[in-house]
Amino acid sequence: MNSAEIHQSFPNIITRLKWYLFNEFQSFEGMGIKKDWLSLGFGVDLGDGEKVKFWTDVWVEGYALSNKFSRLFLLATDQNCSVKDMGSWSKDCWQWKFSWKRPLRSWEEDVERELVKMLKLRAPSQNKEDRWQWHLETLGTYTTKSAYSWILKGEPKPATDFIRVWKASIPPKVSAFCWQLLHKKLPTKDNLSIRGICNANSNLNCCWCDSSIETPNHIFAQCNVAFRLWMKCYKWWGVQYVLDNSCSMLFEQHKWLGGPKLLDRGWNIIWFAVLWTLWLGRNEKIFQMKETKLDRFFELVQIRSFFWVTNIQGMEGFSLSDWCENPTKCLKNNPVRKDSA
Repeated sequence: MNSAEIHQSFPNIITRLKWYLFNEFQSFEGMGIKKDWLSLGFGVDLGDGEKVKFWTDVWVEGYALSNKFSRLFLLATDQNCSVKDMGSWSKDCWQWKFSWKRPLRSWEEDVERELVKMLKLRAPSQNKEDRWQWHLETLGTYTTKSAYSWILKGEPKPATDFIRVWKASIPPKVSAFCWQLLHKKLPTKDNLSIRGICNANSNLNCCWCDSSIETPNHIFAQCNVAFRLWMKCYKWWGVQYVLDNSCSMLFEQHKWLGGPKLLDRGWNIIWFAVLWTLWLGRNEKIFQMKETKLDRFFELVQIRSFFWVTNIQGMEGFSLSDWCENPTKCLKNNPVRKDSA
């Protein structure tokens, strides 16, 4: 079947392929494969936009606009509209037109401008039909072989690396939390809005800075509170890093520090301690209205990492005060107990 034939009966084909192939490969889900992996393999060669869903189809920059602009999707009067429905032609020039359930707030207007800027180079065509193509084949033709190869060689690689979360010497509840984070399953405000749990009038902004939508990357890396906490921890460890704005990339940065193995294990612990402290602090701010104190957050990171290193990893020979003063010295000069090695 070529791409033209796929285009003509795409809805039925996708439904059948998902049913058969997902059940055929469902064992890969435990390795981190997304349930919607088949749709992700298909892309749109945009034509007049009549058959392409504006918000939910993957037709611009490799993702659905409902995910990238979740707040606007929540406010859209027609969440199931096509690309063609979202504008009109005027003297051979395409004009985008948006319809919202209520007037946008100032920060939401900024998000709308970002959306318009992204769409400038993705206008539909007047005399061309939409076509669906399979990304993994040059001719755009779907083959089971290419899909199977993609699953085996592509997706499991990062998921396998995420297994380090379960191998780390930290409490199980912290491992579960970080696993959810790396797989974008945490109940942050943006995720809750996508699931329809938050209504259109809910404030989705970060509880600390109130200037950006609360996403995992924002509250754990991009927000000023998170940034300052990371900087204090790096200074404590005597290292200099350019802080990445992605949780998964931060995870990679804390994979190893260089030096003895125990030093790397301790450095890895810091990533878990910072994220867990930020998450609990975020919940206290939202549900208990507790004041955010950066110094308190930093002390909690020091205390948690100390107990995780000594009680779970089995190191001994240094006190909490030693750890707070120079953690690298503690890890370099102290052995692991034999019953924990």
